[in-house]
Amino acid sequence: MLKSTEKIFASGFESHVIRDIDLATLFDGTDASRYGLVNKAIKANELVPLRRGLYLARSAHRPVQFSQYYLANHMVPCSFVTAESALSYHGWIPERVTDVVSLSVFGRQKEFSNEFGHFSYFIFKGVSHQFLQGVERVEAVPRFFWMAKPLRALLDYLMLNKVEGATIDFLEKSLRIEKEMLLSVAVSELDAMQDIYTSLRIKRFLKHFKREIQHAAKPH
Repeated sequence: MLKSTEKIFASGFESHVIRDIDLATLFDGTDASRYGLVNKAIKANELVPLRRGLYLARSAHRPVQFSQYYLANHMVPCSFVTAESALSYHGWIPERVTDVVSLSVFGRQKEFSNEFGHFSYFIFKGVSHQFLQGVERVEAVPRFFWMAKPLRALLDYLMLNKVEGATIDFLEKSLRIEKEMLLSVAVSELDAMQDIYTSLRIKRFLKHFKREIQHAAKPH
């Protein structure tokens, strides 16, 4: 093993996502010299690049394994997994989604590919202080991650794909979400989502979806 990698692991970073700022605490010199050390470690198959400035110890040297979702949260700060990725995680859509879609509160749209998968980041176009409305902290060994709940994931999917005039029947056919799951959404959940989006398309969907749920709940 390279001496530089030994020093990184001896400092306990083999169990964490390794950042440039972490390397700066361990190695003197310029950014370019530290980047040279990282490149050598990558070529020696001792570090895995996630994106520029973020790395993991190769699994043979890493005592813990991380989920795609945990890595997605850390590759772009202030982000959470949503849309079809979260719908698949919750079992709302039958397809297994390998790409990870996330929303971030600031910055610009980004995409990264590494050996853990393809990661896409979109910017949340809504009320910033409501960014985490409908998002939950999922406890996972060894680290937690942030994931949209089913309704939030569905709304983000409709927003990102600019879906107009969606109905329960449309969602059944296009996304293959079971009707029972859609009708299980509480009206209070819908009400809680009313003010977080600036998109009129989403506001119209929420009103229509609420009417459909209330109509289905009435005795016939």
